Amino acid sequence: MSVNERKRKFFNEEGNNENNIETKIKFSTPPPQKSMKIELSEKQKRVLNSVLNGKSVFFTGAAGTGKSLLLNYIINRLKSIYSYVSL
Repeated sequence: MSVNERKRKFFNEEGNNENNIETKIKFSTPPPQKSMKIELSEKQKRVLNSVLNGKSVFFTGAAGTGKSLLLNYIINRLKSIYSYVSL
C-alpha cells in the first residue's frame, strides 16, 4: 500500500480529520523535560569521580538502581567540560 493510499485510508476512518490529527500530535508528544536536581549516592559519586579522572568504568546493578540516571549525568557533565563553541 502506497503512502497516499495509507493517508486516504487513515482520513476515511471515523474521527480522523485534520483538526483531530493535530490534536493527537500535540498530546502524543511528550513535554520537554525540566532540569531536576539529582542527588547521587556515594557509590554513584565514586563512579562519577573515576570517570572524571579518566578511568574506564563498568557499573552494574539491579533494575531501578539509577544506572541510566548516572550514565546520563556522566554524559552531561563530560559535555559541559569538553564541549566548546567556535565562532
